Amino acid sequence: MARLSNAAVYGLVVGGLADASVAALVNLYTADLAVSLGVLAGGAVVVGIVVRYVNAVQQQREADRDRQGLLARIRALVPFSPRLRSRTVALDLADRQNAARRQVRLQPSVGPERLPMVLTWMAGLDEPTVDVPPGSVRILVAPMGAGKTEQAARWWEEWLRIARTDPEVDIPIWLPAREVGASLESAVVAALGRDPHRPCRVVIDDLDSIGYQDADYMLNQGRQLVRVWPNLAVLATSRLGVVAGSDETLSVAPWPEQRGAELVRLVLGTELPRNIWTHETTELLTSPLLAHALAVRLGTGQGGTVSRPALLAGLARSIIERRRLGPAMAQTWQDLARLACRVLDSPAPVSAISFGNEAQVWRLTETDLVVNADGVLRFALPVFEQHFGAQAITEGIVALDVAASADMFPRWRYAIAFAIATADLVQGEGLMVRLAQTNPAAASWVLDEVAGQRTSSVDVAISSSADVLAVIGASQPSGPQAAASGAAVVAGGWLREAQQALLDGLQPLAPRLARYRADKLTQWGVFLQGDWITVAESRESTPPPEVVELPDSEPEITIAAGWNRRQQFSFPHGHLGRWHWARGKLRVPLAEMIRRGVLPVPSTSRLAAERLWLLAQLATRGGTNWLVDTIALETLRQKVAEMMVTVNGAVSARWDMSGHVVESADVRWLEAELAAQTGSELTRPWPSPDLHHNTRKWAWEGYSPELTHSILTAVIHDAIVGYRELVELNFPRFGAALGLYGILPVDVEGIVTRYDDDHADQDNELLFVLKPRGRGKRSDTPHVALELATDRGKDRRWQLIQSEPDRPRSVFAPNTSSNGSIPLYRNRPATTLAYEWLVQDLQVIGWTGHDTRFRD
Repeated sequence: MARLSNAAVYGLVVGGLADASVAALVNLYTADLAVSLGVLAGGAVVVGIVVRYVNAVQQQREADRDRQGLLARIRALVPFSPRLRSRTVALDLADRQNAARRQVRLQPSVGPERLPMVLTWMAGLDEPTVDVPPGSVRILVAPMGAGKTEQAARWWEEWLRIARTDPEVDIPIWLPAREVGASLESAVVAALGRDPHRPCRVVIDDLDSIGYQDADYMLNQGRQLVRVWPNLAVLATSRLGVVAGSDETLSVAPWPEQRGAELVRLVLGTELPRNIWTHETTELLTSPLLAHALAVRLGTGQGGTVSRPALLAGLARSIIERRRLGPAMAQTWQDLARLACRVLDSPAPVSAISFGNEAQVWRLTETDLVVNADGVLRFALPVFEQHFGAQAITEGIVALDVAASADMFPRWRYAIAFAIATADLVQGEGLMVRLAQTNPAAASWVLDEVAGQRTSSVDVAISSSADVLAVIGASQPSGPQAAASGAAVVAGGWLREAQQALLDGLQPLAPRLARYRADKLTQWGVFLQGDWITVAESRESTPPPEVVELPDSEPEITIAAGWNRRQQFSFPHGHLGRWHWARGKLRVPLAEMIRRGVLPVPSTSRLAAERLWLLAQLATRGGTNWLVDTIALETLRQKVAEMMVTVNGAVSARWDMSGHVVESADVRWLEAELAAQTGSELTRPWPSPDLHHNTRKWAWEGYSPELTHSILTAVIHDAIVGYRELVELNFPRFGAALGLYGILPVDVEGIVTRYDDDHADQDNELLFVLKPRGRGKRSDTPHVALELATDRGKDRRWQLIQSEPDRPRSVFAPNTSSNGSIPLYRNRPATTLAYEWLVQDLQVIGWTGHDTRFRD
């Protein structure tokens, strides 16, 4: 008798035997069954086993007639594994699953009569696949609807064709990111039924759906996986925001316009009307999702002139209305919004049983917007998730304050942007006011995300200050009284509302960014002439009223009347224009505070100690001297008292000392800090050089390798703590939108290479990697472990670089590795590093420009 395969045995046990034979198998002892299945080799042994099965049938038939119960008991004895499938069955199953995924993506926007033709057309495209070498990870990064999943599917299909002809390669694996679980390796092994030692391709789809931290963690798992199993190739898809190296990121090329037009023609079943060909329409045809949405829009009799957000917003509504759900429609919309909330609130899959009863789940899947895959609910397209997330915000199902909160915003950011981009002017501006007050980081990111997108006829009509005033009218906070006061007051109030909302969100930093008196933003004076507006701030006057009309815009009149900080500019009437203006106005003083390193920190912070030492040197010596170890406090207090005389006698005082600018606020801060000092001397915050040789040329040569290592270890530790203090004291509402703050607590591993003798032109070289702990409090003390190496450290540095590649900074996630040097002779080394991280974080959310730098 021929040997039976595992798949054949499983088929006999589960479905191939008669009821009596199945019952007989159940009656066998577990151990006996295992031995029997293991020795199915042929001959008398097999015949004997079969005879025993037949005899057992007669004894078991009377005792247990419930075949389903028997099958369950059999499956418990012989658990299912993908290895039990024959290769032919597994290949066919993979082919059907791929076809089903493409059908799910197309079905919502394509009628059933047109769907087969569109599926055939999509499958027949000759688009080349991406290149992912074995042993590597690549990420397709592009905006929503650009065709990332389709390109990944073609790469996956290419390997499936290879697997049909080459039995020595594994069938490709497709993993939705939400369903991977805690271990990517476990998910791959479970899909294959064994270790992935043979050539195989793995797709991780929709990586950004699990949140930036989990996405970065999964990518790191993928990088480790391909090192352990170098025959694997991993391709992930993600919208912008994921952290990846330049050698890992793959772009998605726009579709040719002709291809988009052909897809629209297939979906519609007719040629495109000639009158819809405009520049805007042509741009829509370069994206698969937008081409689908355009076809749906044209099929409902609407025109082709529409913005991207409005087009995507109308896609879901057109589909669900086409389903004609009748009286249940309102409830279905509510359920879709609730599902979007569940999906966006957590990176974990949403099970059908946890969401609602069978009727609720059935209503959702009947819309074609939601898929129930093995008991897990997900939207057929990411755009539906964002659309109904936006609906949940605008309809109050989820509070904007919650969605935009410090920790929730990274997952809700696209839904919030969708809500603001698709609202009319008044509603969108109202959402922006609440968003700015809740989280200015979120408001700034959304502002850049939807910049320039006009989404309604109201917005298109706004091309001047007069148009704005006509739309907002009495909707200003001061109501009809403001409108009655004149166009200048209404226009000024419109601008002031945006700045005030951002300042409310920037508390407690706000009084340092704008003129306040008695905890209030001072009164504004406004002069409006055509599209030009002049805004001046009062030196002393506070509301009410918040805004008054200036009699003239001439500077001498303005200054004589008690106004200053005069600014003349073209009225910002574009989409969200006032928010660009308000943010730009506040970015100027913020950049100056960062450049000088004067953001408030606790008095106990190392950053405060470094600033105190710098100012003490400037006050007593007029410059900085890195060889000085102590400063007498009596001498320092005397110098500060002399400077305070000047400060108290002037509106503002300023000293320029050896390239450092000292202002009135610095002197006041120094006086307050000195009041808390005890003893007779102020000591430098870092150890002095321990090597004193006249032959040494460079300042850094005064530090021995051991002292270099010791100081750098402490600098990195204090910089992490100082960075956290900067965020918590100055940007408390930004939260996880600041990438480094989002991954705290962290530990640090690294290596410092300190050359000597024949490398006299080299400072210390430092490479370190931030290792997120995953659990714990952000205030937990970081542990810094640096190795000290000399010339032999070159190889070790290369090993560390290879194990943790330097990846560029991305939205909501920091670059976790740093490579460079920290000069020990600087006055504020910990401050320099902490501000460097802060500036990088603020740049990616639009709160500083790329020219903003801390200057020690």
